[in-house]
Amino acid sequence: MARPLQRASSMNFNKQRQVMEGLGFVLGAMALVACTSTGGYSASSPGGYSGGAAGTPGGAEIGVTPGGVQDINYAREQVEAGVVPPAATITVEGLLSQHDLPTVGEPCTDLMCLRPALAVAPSLETGERAYWLHLGMTSGLTDFERPPMDLTIVIDHSDSMSIDMDETNEAAIDMLRQLGPDDRASVIAFNDSTDVVVAHGPVTDLDEASTRIRAIRAFGNWDIDTALADAVAIQRAAGNAPERLRRVVVLSCGYPDSNPSGRFADVAREAGDERIGFTFVGILLGFDPALGDLLGHTRGGNYFYAQGLEEVTHLFDEEFDFMMSPLAYDLSIALDLGPGFVIDRAFGIPGDSTGTPGAAIEVATAFPSRRRGGIVVRLRATEAFDQNLGNVALSYEPESAHGWEGVYEEAAPLTLPETASEVYWGSDGARKAVALVNTAERLATACGQFHAGDRADASATLTDLTVYLRGEAEALDDDGLRDEVAFVEALAALM
Repeated sequence: MARPLQRASSMNFNKQRQVMEGLGFVLGAMALVACTSTGGYSASSPGGYSGGAAGTPGGAEIGVTPGGVQDINYAREQVEAGVVPPAATITVEGLLSQHDLPTVGEPCTDLMCLRPALAVAPSLETGERAYWLHLGMTSGLTDFERPPMDLTIVIDHSDSMSIDMDETNEAAIDMLRQLGPDDRASVIAFNDSTDVVVAHGPVTDLDEASTRIRAIRAFGNWDIDTALADAVAIQRAAGNAPERLRRVVVLSCGYPDSNPSGRFADVAREAGDERIGFTFVGILLGFDPALGDLLGHTRGGNYFYAQGLEEVTHLFDEEFDFMMSPLAYDLSIALDLGPGFVIDRAFGIPGDSTGTPGAAIEVATAFPSRRRGGIVVRLRATEAFDQNLGNVALSYEPESAHGWEGVYEEAAPLTLPETASEVYWGSDGARKAVALVNTAERLATACGQFHAGDRADASATLTDLTVYLRGEAEALDDDGLRDEVAFVEALAALM
């Protein structure tokens, strides 16, 4: 199997960055740390973002976000480096996941609750008045604690890891530090074969485990598919206790084949069906929509982009418990619209970055989040209608480790008040969600125009977007949107 492009040395960074724009960026079902020793991309760095509250907002309910793409950090990092990113790297799904979108409704008393809100406002992409549905979700787990976990860490130690072997080993050790007395873990290292570094069980001697991991040296060829199969075998041998989470994290210089009928796809799907989940954290590997779609449809899959190992450490220190703790699987959000409405596009759906219309929205996995993200549906009126737009229903299968069993269902009516006018906001979260959809669509359009040679049109698109987004940021008094204004302005400066 052909080995993906890897970073050969820090001296080749800028040249390789240009090459990687045409490659796929991996983030999906395992934590994948690539070969790089550059500094991290942080929310406080130039061109960074805050996206909203850093913790659970205002002591409110924990948010819920679909699995799949969790950010647009690859595009942000490209802009910070002075490069206009490819349009495909800016997804509504990723942008929504980086922001807190407030919900309205009674406190949630179940594992997950649906919190819909309607809005009426123009779409910047179509130029027409649109009806919007923000499908926010919250969790009744107000005092969230990660359940006990079986974790397998897979470390690539092939020869191309020589630059960053020490840093990668430290990232693995940092994960072990996050574990509690009820957790069990194992560490395996692979090149063209697989070796057990730390046998599966409670990590009772972190110093001894750290010494073993730090002794891992880089040499040999690369066979990630066999290593992933071996990791899943360890998880299976540990048993499938319903009260325990089962996770695999991979630290590697490359990523597996994204072919939906390939060996990796089979391993990931079979593991997901057995509650063995994967988390990808990709670094400087480009953006691969095909792999993102594959993993977005895999139970237990979520993925992130980080510029360097420093950012990976931040993720593990600050987000580890949320990243490793799926709440539910096989979410189905069914829209029963009344006469006069059709779905134009649906946004924020893992594995469907283009927003294909459909009467039912299927999500493989939902995760707890410090931010209340969501899914956004753009509706189009086709004829006269009354104030009742129809109904929306949610069903899902809980992750058993959180103590819920069975299949849960919830339904809610969709009704516009009689006072709704040309512009109407059912909640601040709905207004912010519309602003983010408009932003992501216009950003992608501008990048596409630029790469097609239409620089004047790209610049005009971003000028109009800046004016609009600045107005929404001030209307909502939202620092996360203000950060997006700065990002749009930084991108515009490159055109």
